[in-house]
Amino acid sequence: FKKDSTFRVKLSSPNGVIDENKQNNHLTSIATIPLKLPTKFILKIHTNNVGRAQENMFTITDSEGEVYFSDDNFEDDTDYNYNINLKKGCYQFLLTDAMEDGISVHWWYRNSNPELAGINGSVTILSMNDEEFYNFKPDFGEELRLNFVVE
Repeated sequence: FKKDSTFRVKLSSPNGVIDENKQNNHLTSIATIPLKLPTKFILKIHTNNVGRAQENMFTITDSEGEVYFSDDNFEDDTDYNYNINLKKGCYQFLLTDAMEDGISVHWWYRNSNPELAGINGSVTILSMNDEEFYNFKPDFGEELRLNFVVE
């Protein structure tokens, strides 16, 4: 599995003539290869607590913006398992946090107000046999976004 791919462009005859400045006739860039997932997988979300689960919502949309899966009704410290079934194509997973503080523990409260620190939430994409395909970090701020391909 390759994570990155080199994309190269070389200009040979702009507007049908020889370029005056040959130093800018090529460009190399690294393109991130999107995560490839099977047509069926599990989206597992474990919500954090201290009243913060209600701040979250998620969608899975295709490249045209059509919503295939979504939820915005979360309870604190709860496991949610979504059996996702998609056709081959390009998709985007988006989980947002209205308070823009992610789903991580509020570590800054550890000493001053430990009852407000809470717990880490988690978001994981798994195979139908619980093999981990992708695990998001809980300290993300406003949103988690993942573009992926179903093959």
